[in-house]
Amino acid sequence: MVYFCEINDSNEVVNITNWEDSILGDPASEANGKSYLATFTGKSADKFVQAFKDGTRKQYPGVGSTWDATNNVFIQPKPFTSWTLDSNHDWQPPVANPNTAGYETRWNEDLETWDGLKTSDNTNWRWNTSTNQWDSL
Repeated sequence: MVYFCEINDSNEVVNITNWEDSILGDPASEANGKSYLATFTGKSADKFVQAFKDGTRKQYPGVGSTWDATNNVFIQPKPFTSWTLDSNHDWQPPVANPNTAGYETRWNEDLETWDGLKTSDNTNWRWNTSTNQWDSL
């Protein structure tokens, strides 16, 4: 099975398709796939990028991901406005996730910190960046 993404003029993934290797030529290469898809769809071959599920090209993309041809990677959509892209092409929050045992965390974009649900008693908490501890809400 071979996977190809269709990208728009902003390099955003707009569609993902899978094909039997034999359909795309022997051997099934990215060049053969692009050529076949261009003929099949009537679109330019440069609108197609091969995707892999094995970590090649950083990660398997989804619709809304961005193709970064310079770095040969797919970048997931930005989860929150305040997050920034690191040198490994991963989105990072302005405050690291405390990943504290016993808490389920979720990002609070309005306050730019983490909210947590204490799993032992289902109470809500907020990460205090000054004390590096959870504060009860």
